[in-house]
Amino acid sequence: MYTNIGNYNNGLQPTLFDAINDIHHLLLSVFYYVEDQSKEFDVLSGRIMYHFKNLPVLRKKGWKQLPVDLIENMFDYIYSLDPELENNKIIKEFELDLIDVLCYSVKLPWSPIEDKNKEEIDREFIEAFKVVLNEFEKFDDIDLVHDFDSLYILREFVGIFDKYRVDIERGDKNVYKNIEKDLRNDVSFLVGKKDFPNIKFESLIKSLYIVSRHLSSFFYYNVKENVEVINECYLKTAINSPIKMYENLRRNVAIRNRFTNNSIIYFMDNDKEGRTRVKISDILNEKEIEILNNKSMKEQEFILKSLYDKKI
Repeated sequence: MYTNIGNYNNGLQPTLFDAINDIHHLLLSVFYYVEDQSKEFDVLSGRIMYHFKNLPVLRKKGWKQLPVDLIENMFDYIYSLDPELENNKIIKEFELDLIDVLCYSVKLPWSPIEDKNKEEIDREFIEAFKVVLNEFEKFDDIDLVHDFDSLYILREFVGIFDKYRVDIERGDKNVYKNIEKDLRNDVSFLVGKKDFPNIKFESLIKSLYIVSRHLSSFFYYNVKENVEVINECYLKTAINSPIKMYENLRRNVAIRNRFTNNSIIYFMDNDKEGRTRVKISDILNEKEIEILNNKSMKEQEFILKSLYDKKI
């Protein structure tokens, strides 16, 4: 189960902003399968996929490969504020997993921090982030079986934090004890009756709330650049809505008649219970026949019927 940040980095951008719900994701995957069934479908697949040539997608998966990796950029930002954190024990041990777990505290829609200047934002974030690291490191003092058990504890803690988010924002004084109690219950199968180290839950919770808010703002500004990239790509893409996708499929997938100068058309007259035989070259020239062949069967029928009505 991905966080919304994990979804983003793995190509599931429609959860965030994609205007047409990434219909090309489905098509790329479908035609990957279709192409394996028969060589006859290669032309059809190429004809549909050609429309997405401007989109930054990986051909056989359909996931967008955008120029911003949010989690890696988050680390770059952290190290720019405090280079010594590159040697932090927790960061070196868990690396990207640490930020990904903290991302469970970030809710959609992402929102920017606009009531502080950059210097205030940087200082507030890094101070809160260091508190979270220091308090989280204390979980390592518990005699756990596996190294990643402490990361699991942090994941459970972030989940409980999210459950009590409204109480935290409201300033409920009992929320810190309630979170600690719930955490003990949820991870009791890991720690048994062992005491938690001297963890300052109130400080940890307040700091995580600050980190959560700043992560949301950071991702908002980074994703904004990607939204512009995608929007520019869609301007170059003929299929940029579900309706246009339907129209394209109808033209390219539906059965169509192929006419030549010698083709004979029969027009049925239900009222007179008869039919009229017309050679297509009598009502269309060669260029018009070529244009007709590129229309869907329904469009072909409409054009021919209109021409026949005018003729009679």
